[in-house]
Amino acid sequence: MSTDIRNLLLLAIVLVAALIGVPFLSALWFDAVIEGRTFTTSVMWFRPNYALQWLFHFLVFLGFGYVIGRYLPARNWWLSAALFGSLYGICDFALTSNHFVVDLTWSHCVWVYGTHVMPLVGAVSGAVLHWVLVRRKKHA
Repeated sequence: MSTDIRNLLLLAIVLVAALIGVPFLSALWFDAVIEGRTFTTSVMWFRPNYALQWLFHFLVFLGFGYVIGRYLPARNWWLSAALFGSLYGICDFALTSNHFVVDLTWSHCVWVYGTHVMPLVGAVSGAVLHWVLVRRKKHA
């Protein structure tokens, strides 16, 4: 099996695992961290409940990005992580229904749609984290 096919197969397997597992983990996170709590802030545009969802997606995809950075060749590690994060974000956007009211503020839209960008940011950050740790280990 060629390296490119192996890489695409690995990305597909990890993407399917993420599409199945992340919504389940997200529900657990929501129940454990957000459900039943009220968040107050003096900053009108800041939404703590969405910030916690962003944190969840960032941390989960940091792990996925680390795995991708670990098991894919060095020449395209960041591109593979970016592709994975982008594909998950697109699939998540397509599968999610957001019912918006007409008079929605711009900041609310940023928080809602930013949740679909966090997989990309987290995956690339995870791959970079792996690269930094491997580089540090080689030079130590």
